[in-house]
Amino acid sequence: MPAPAIPPSPLTAAAISNTGGALTAYAHELPAGLGWNHTLLPLNLRSFWQASGLRTGTCGLTAKQVFARFSTACDAPQRTFYVKRTGSDSANGLTWATAVASIWKAIELRNAFPTETARINVDAAINNGLYPRGNGLSNNGTPVLPVFDTAFVSYYGKVRTGTFEMALTFAVDATHTNTYSVARANVDRVLDLSRPLATGGYFELTNVATAAACNMRPDSWALVSGTLYVNRLDGAQPVTSGNNPNTLVNLSLNLNNYSGTPVNLYFGGENSGDGFEFFGQAVFNYNARPVTPKAHIFEGCTFNYGGGLTSGYASRGLTVESLDGLAACFNCSGTGNATDTFNLHYANAGAAGGKLYFYSENCSAFDHGRGSGTSCNGLTLHEDVIAVDLCGRYFNGRGGTVSNVNASKHFLAATHVEGDVGDRGSGGPNAPMAIRAGDTSQLWTDMVSVNMPSGSIGFYTTTGAAIRGRREITSPGGRTGNGTFGTW
Repeated sequence: MPAPAIPPSPLTAAAISNTGGALTAYAHELPAGLGWNHTLLPLNLRSFWQASGLRTGTCGLTAKQVFARFSTACDAPQRTFYVKRTGSDSANGLTWATAVASIWKAIELRNAFPTETARINVDAAINNGLYPRGNGLSNNGTPVLPVFDTAFVSYYGKVRTGTFEMALTFAVDATHTNTYSVARANVDRVLDLSRPLATGGYFELTNVATAAACNMRPDSWALVSGTLYVNRLDGAQPVTSGNNPNTLVNLSLNLNNYSGTPVNLYFGGENSGDGFEFFGQAVFNYNARPVTPKAHIFEGCTFNYGGGLTSGYASRGLTVESLDGLAACFNCSGTGNATDTFNLHYANAGAAGGKLYFYSENCSAFDHGRGSGTSCNGLTLHEDVIAVDLCGRYFNGRGGTVSNVNASKHFLAATHVEGDVGDRGSGGPNAPMAIRAGDTSQLWTDMVSVNMPSGSIGFYTTTGAAIRGRREITSPGGRTGNGTFGTW
């Protein structure tokens, strides 16, 4: 078989989606020391490479097939509810014609049947698929949690939900006439929805300190004494509602936060191109353990713009913490998060029978670390999480684009990492580095490519940690650290 190449740089979302041309297939066996739970998810890993170095992969099962190993909520639910923006929260939600208007309301309706599986179908064709903080997974700040297995399935495109506000009516400001203003107590970020980026997400306006500065600078916003000022590059009035909004205003809130005891959850779409786009953050952080392992499966989802002026959980894209069982992402991505994009924790480390396993397939993270935080990673594992990444693409991070700490174990198969710039600009200790193993973590690689600037670090280990590779692809970026480097 021909030797794989390093993908073209810069690696963009458009390039990633280009799967034309002849493909060469490779198999990837799991390392013996990983400790993967094949009962939860049997893996038959294959990657398919173009001559350019671009690749995609499969574990042998689709996302819905994986979820079906745990629950019938997606393929054969006992109850089905419907959501669309033109619906009514006083309706019964049992058909598209009687759909409710809010995702949280559909969850309330399904919770009336606490021992039955349920599917919640969400329409993305109306209002550009936008479900703001009052119509999303939370009811204006209060998360509504499913009490039993639930599949959230989008139709006709991406359902966009999160910490944004749509009920904003801007007017030309009487004093700073290049801006439009509206009363608003808190704001995290402002996005221009009319300017999608090739790498995913949207152009983000710059936050400035005063209304006068905003007036002088196109593509900026300011929050001053309870008033939001916006100066779009095109000079247009910011529109946040209707079928053609041009501006999205993220608030400083922590909305999509699931806790308590986990149940089986699926977030995805009915067809290719459907799915969920989370703005602000998506947190699944549990403080109770289930009787049997549970699964959280995400398919075709994006996790964008977590945090901004805030910190804590709201600064990440996707956080899964203390889930006993399996979390898996298929064809998911994230961009513009203030710190990490994919963040996995297990606070019950050492508990009898407890473990979080994470599988990611054809996922990507770009431009994470937009805030002032340090060690901002595209994909990071903590405690004793065990994970497998197949054909991931992680680039332009700040402080270690793929990072493993504590006693975590990670297998990277046909993963590509590039363009980390380090976190020293934010006062952190990390030079630009692609892949990092810290503490006593262990990391195995197979056909992994790294594209880093000359003088930067491709692989880094600390004392007690190890990185072992095979079928390595020659690429810029050296090896350094006091830990172990080897083969397997």
